[in-house]
Amino acid sequence: MRSRKEISEENIRSDIRDLLCRFEACLPDRVDPAGLTLKSKIPFKALSLKELLFHRITSISTAGMEMYEQNRRVPAYILMRSALETSALCYVLRKKLEAYLNDRDIEALDNFLMKAISGGRDEKSKLPAINVLTCIDHLNKEYPDFRRMYDVLCEYAHPNYQGTFAAFGSVDSKNVWLDLGAEHSQPPPEFGLAPFFMALLIFEEHYNMCASLIAEMNEHFEKNT
Repeated sequence: MRSRKEISEENIRSDIRDLLCRFEACLPDRVDPAGLTLKSKIPFKALSLKELLFHRITSISTAGMEMYEQNRRVPAYILMRSALETSALCYVLRKKLEAYLNDRDIEALDNFLMKAISGGRDEKSKLPAINVLTCIDHLNKEYPDFRRMYDVLCEYAHPNYQGTFAAFGSVDSKNVWLDLGAEHSQPPPEFGLAPFFMALLIFEEHYNMCASLIAEMNEHFEKNT
């Protein structure tokens, strides 16, 4: 952990790059049911969701960091916001696994897993999608200010002032015109980089916790089903 004096934009960038390199080195290329119980599909579904989220956050975070370092802050922040959402869903997965191990409500866990894996909002979807804002709010209870940081990034993801005029326009008062083009405003790193890094650390923590919970759940099914 860095001391307060060591915290700077470049140090945070370096820490994020190191973390993403670790993510990329650990990405699995298969979820094999051979190592899981044959008495229930639930452990396979949970493990599949866990690894799908790992691939998603690694992919969008790598692209988001590349754009950030190119000073393309609006697309970077849009991807970073998606990383916060993915981290929140991983957190909720961990909570759902813990809840199952406490109350053995297999129907509740299976409903969550199926919605998270195959849910959507279009007419072709057979299941409704998980509400990501609900996931953000659940995470906010354990990590205060997470929702506030998420809402700041939403200002760049939406065509609001920060994501349009402030980013792509600059008023020339002398000539009374609006210059357009490359992003004119570079917001401070705490607007996006800091919550992004926090989301990656949260994801790593709860991703690792999910591994032991899935193993415990798998053992339960093997012995008791």
